[in-house]
Amino acid sequence: MAFTKSGSYYFTERREPGRRTRLEVGDAREPSFLPHFTSMHWDDEVAFSVRLDDARLSEGITTERSGGRIEWARGSRIARFYELGSDFDFEFEIELLTKPATPAMTFSVQSRGVDFHFQPPLSSSPPFSTRNRPANIVDSYAIYHATRAGNFVGGRDYKAGKIGHLRRIEAVDSLGNRAWCGLDITGSVMTVTLPTAFWNSATYPVIVDPTFGH
Repeated sequence: MAFTKSGSYYFTERREPGRRTRLEVGDAREPSFLPHFTSMHWDDEVAFSVRLDDARLSEGITTERSGGRIEWARGSRIARFYELGSDFDFEFEIELLTKPATPAMTFSVQSRGVDFHFQPPLSSSPPFSTRNRPANIVDSYAIYHATRAGNFVGGRDYKAGKIGHLRRIEAVDSLGNRAWCGLDITGSVMTVTLPTAFWNSATYPVIVDPTFGH
């Protein structure tokens, strides 16, 4: 995945039979780069976007790093955007340089035509008692087209209607200590919460890694 710069934002696209997917880093509507990404599917029929909440977004410093990484930095936080592997997986990584005032960080979410499905641990009762979810899927969100599923409709291939997956979020401190974070999407707000014990005992900087996978 290679990003192309266009004004204040970056984009990349993937075309498959019956489907075009486009990712934008930054906000095409804003004059300066912001820590924001948008994922659009089936020629922008459906879309969702996530933005780091910060009262002084436009004051951040933007840097293009080697390997296609894009960074936004302000104060004690750095937001990084980059691809993972070759399957259009995408990282929106936050580095906390010092201990934040609270263990929770918030992001604004906007969506059009999609539903978010929370993935709790599977029940110990039949028929799920013999199945397990991988650790990075427990407490994650599967994202689906709100109204379309099935094969080709009007030249577009919807398959199961899945847009992608916002995987469970992990935090890693500078000594390599790891902890799973809480993840909640309610309305237009996504909240990522460090476990209290980790927030208090971690050796900063700490990296928090929201990953959107296909």
